[in-house]
Amino acid sequence: MEISQEDVVGFVGNVFCKRVQIVKRLLSYVDINWLVEESETGFNYVCKILKNRALEEKNSKIKQQIDCVLHLKKHGFKCSEFVAGKDGSFLQTYKYTGLDGQSFSLLGFLYSFIPGTELESTGCVNECAVIFELGMLLGHFHHTLKDLPHDNLLPDLEEPWYMSNIGLLSDMEYLQVIEDGPQRIRLKAMIEEIDSTFSAVQDRLSKGILHGDFHGYNLIVEHSFNSQMRRCSLKSNILKEFKALKEELRIKNNPSSLPSFASILQQKCNRPSFEEILETYGIIDYGEVSFSFIVLEVGRLIVDLMTIVLSKPPKEEGVDVCKYPVYFESDVSEQLHREVCVREPSKNEHIPISENSITNCTKDSVQSCEARTKIPKGESAKQTKLMKTDKESRTEHFLRDVVGLGGVALSGYLLTNTLTDVDISILKASVMSSLIQYYILGTKAMAEQPENSQYVGLGAAEAERLLWVIDSMSQNELHQAWIESAIIFLT
Repeated sequence: MEISQEDVVGFVGNVFCKRVQIVKRLLSYVDINWLVEESETGFNYVCKILKNRALEEKNSKIKQQIDCVLHLKKHGFKCSEFVAGKDGSFLQTYKYTGLDGQSFSLLGFLYSFIPGTELESTGCVNECAVIFELGMLLGHFHHTLKDLPHDNLLPDLEEPWYMSNIGLLSDMEYLQVIEDGPQRIRLKAMIEEIDSTFSAVQDRLSKGILHGDFHGYNLIVEHSFNSQMRRCSLKSNILKEFKALKEELRIKNNPSSLPSFASILQQKCNRPSFEEILETYGIIDYGEVSFSFIVLEVGRLIVDLMTIVLSKPPKEEGVDVCKYPVYFESDVSEQLHREVCVREPSKNEHIPISENSITNCTKDSVQSCEARTKIPKGESAKQTKLMKTDKESRTEHFLRDVVGLGGVALSGYLLTNTLTDVDISILKASVMSSLIQYYILGTKAMAEQPENSQYVGLGAAEAERLLWVIDSMSQNELHQAWIESAIIFLT
């Protein structure tokens, strides 16, 4: 079903009694979103048309999703204002006749446009202060909605993007997009193992209302937003109390387990004030709100942030890259991430890394790092092979540093909402589940929507790289990487 601009103008005018003109069509994955401007006031609204959805079946679910938004707004979240139609309802059906004489029904709603810009477009989503605040924001989101009715918010069991539906991807309908046969077999085994792991503990996992699409494109900030401002705010407020907990967070030569680390954050730190953070970040697009396991959305947030950092390494001034190795000197970081992300090496092929790419080096030590990585003329093939291994090793260290950043988001979350020991035990599986979904479904979507491939395939290439790195780590190794990164940031 093709929906024209005239259809949208007619829908808004006839149902919501507003004369509007089209500004532009917004990027979307499934539903159709139009930015419209009211002719009389100049106010901007978003008209969301729900595509490929059975009207009666989805009606009650969408109404409850709207109730979630109203509840969040009541508790200080920056959300859109929904516009009621002529009959007083937010969700509206509009029947019209197409040019071919065939009758159609549009199901959709109209809501106010939050002024500002997408957080993703600021280039700050990969900065630690922002990563930490997004963890806090998601935790507060889950905490705020924990007692709201959810009987109509159960996930669609046939929707492969739902975080609890990882088992669907073991079917060849999805796996066939992976051309490499051995990799396809490995992915199928991983999916079945993850699905079995979830099934074994699902009765003991914490459940709650999830946003379902919580990432930088659905977070709105002011045009003046910058990460330096957020760092200063955190240092003067929330991070001050962590100085006294430094020794307890970091037990010398014997780092805490992740459940112990979580316990310290949840029991010994005051729940922070949220006024400033709620004023800073607006949250949009509630079409995927559902009731499911909260650890799945924590894992999804970590995956979103890892893929962003891998594709766009941060470029903060004054960061000690020796202390926090994921931060590279800006002149080499772009070169490194291009070489790491551009392609998947073929079998037995080493990943080429620039001689200028460095890890764990301060500006003063760049020269010595370069000296160690250069291969003198006339060296044997054996030495060349060893050097390639060294370069591959440095690439792996970089990827593991990116993985460690998940601990920064996780520590923010744990300040504002609780994860049980059982939730934490499934966190690695949750992260891998989202990585697999991004890789397989992103690859499939790019093949099916070549005209929209840049949007629908976001994160797919980075997810593939990160998936194999995390799969190679034991659960304890992954947890320790998160703890170390969190302690470095917090203290």
